[in-house]
Amino acid sequence: MAAIGLRTCGSWTHRVNVWPSVRSQSYAAMAVKSKQKPSGSQSSPTSRNTLPSPKAEPQPSDGKSKKSKSRSSSLESAAEQNLQAMESMKRFTKMYATADVWGTEMANLDAEIPYELRPMVRSLTSKPVFAPSKFFDLWYAIKHNTSNWMKNSYSMFVMAKANAIPGRNVALRVKTLGRILSVRNNSPDALLAPLRQVALDTYRKVNTSIARGHEDTVKEFTSGSFQEKTIRAMRRREKGQNWAWSITSDVSDAALFPKSKKRRASTPVDIVSIRAGEVYTENAQPINGHRLLIQALVKFDTTHKIDIADKRGHVVNSDLAGPRKVVQYLLLEKVGWYDTPWKIKDQFHKA
Repeated sequence: MAAIGLRTCGSWTHRVNVWPSVRSQSYAAMAVKSKQKPSGSQSSPTSRNTLPSPKAEPQPSDGKSKKSKSRSSSLESAAEQNLQAMESMKRFTKMYATADVWGTEMANLDAEIPYELRPMVRSLTSKPVFAPSKFFDLWYAIKHNTSNWMKNSYSMFVMAKANAIPGRNVALRVKTLGRILSVRNNSPDALLAPLRQVALDTYRKVNTSIARGHEDTVKEFTSGSFQEKTIRAMRRREKGQNWAWSITSDVSDAALFPKSKKRRASTPVDIVSIRAGEVYTENAQPINGHRLLIQALVKFDTTHKIDIADKRGHVVNSDLAGPRKVVQYLLLEKVGWYDTPWKIKDQFHKA
């Protein structure tokens, strides 16, 4: 069960668990950071404006029946609290028309870095040969990747249904369903091909602005914890230095969309996970865009170079000066009901 939370001001907070959403228009989970501490159980969060749970009925002596009835009663209580929170949120938007309850920061969805199965398969024949632990690890990785693929496909279906795929005008047809299942297709005709180009452009703008010290541009194309850490690092930089960032590896269209028969040929930009869900639950349609919150986990595999010069223009020797290969997993976010660009929200790391 997923969680939706909205913070409007100070201590006014509601959190709602929805799976699917109350209006059955999304499977996905949205959450917004709250100042309040989370409760001990994620399945039944509480808020100040919710009603107390109903009195429990007498429990039978059987242990299994006890557990099942207590679970069902707690789920019913949580459902009632969720509905009351949603109704209170809608009443708040009517009472305070100038308040933007949808403008709060959204938490990360469950985007995941998939496992690389080929090295795991090859490791089966290395010493110790055919160890049971290797089979368990491989089986876990397959389940993990399958789950990620299913969530990717469903999110693509939600995006296609809302016609919210960037750079594509999609209508749900039988042919479209086949393209939805190929999330990691790197051909130029893939549904997510325009989004990969947008991700590369955003990546360039952010890194160039970081090197030049342009905080306004960094704030425009980043958000969340990534923005906070980046600006903090920029302000710690020695004043008077001039930085110049560039990509030395091939990131042209030929490299981004290789003419290979393999649909998943290696490229410098690869979308490994995507999540989408309907967060904007107002009865009226949003003025701009659509109701979806979309987050894409993008793998950037490029070679960087940073040139640093002091106030007099002399080159400063640094470990960053030479070209070096950089692999990053960055989470890009698009809030559908705002006319804002895609933003880098967070960075993921392999375990």
